[in-house]
Amino acid sequence: MYGAQALLALLLAAGDFSGEQAFRHTAELVRLGPRTPGSGAHARAVTYVRAWLKRFGAEVEEDAFQAVTPQGPVRMRNLIARFRGSSGKAVVFSGHYDTKVMPASGFVGANDGGASAGFLLEMARVVSQRKRVHDVWLVWFDGEEAYVDYTDKDGLYGSRHLARRWNETGTLRRIVALITWT
Repeated sequence: MYGAQALLALLLAAGDFSGEQAFRHTAELVRLGPRTPGSGAHARAVTYVRAWLKRFGAEVEEDAFQAVTPQGPVRMRNLIARFRGSSGKAVVFSGHYDTKVMPASGFVGANDGGASAGFLLEMARVVSQRKRVHDVWLVWFDGEEAYVDYTDKDGLYGSRHLARRWNETGTLRRIVALITWT
C-alpha cells in the first residue's frame, strides 16, 4: 500500500493537481441532473468523461454489463481509462459516477458520485503528463448505489462485476494497489 500512497502524494504534491478543475468537473456532472443508469443524464455523463479522457490520450474501455436489481435487469457500464507504464503492473484509482434512484428528490450526488468522478477526471490530466513506472488505471464504476437497500444483492454492481471479471481474466494479479472513493 505504501507505493500507492507515495504515488498519490507525488501526484498531489507536485502542484499540478487542480482542486478547482476537479470541482468544475463535479459541477458539470451535477448540472446534468440525476445520473441513474439508463437515464439521459447518465448517457451525457459517459460522453463527458470519454471526451475529457480522449484529450489526454487515455485508452478507454466501456465495460458494459447487465445488473439484476430489485427493479429488474438494468444495463450498466463501467468506464476504465488506462495510462501505460513500463512495469506490467497497475495502480488503480476508482470512484463512481452514478446517482441513487430518488426521483422525488432530484438527488444529483454532488458529494458522492459527482466529486469522485470530478477527482478522477482531474487525475487523468495529471497522470497523462507524468512518466509512469506502473500503469495507472482510472475506473468510474456504474451502479454503485443501491436501488432499495445495500445488501449482497443490491448496490455496488459495477465494482462487484469488475472484480469478478478481473479475477476471472487474471487481471487482479497485475494490480499492486487500488485506491477507491465511493
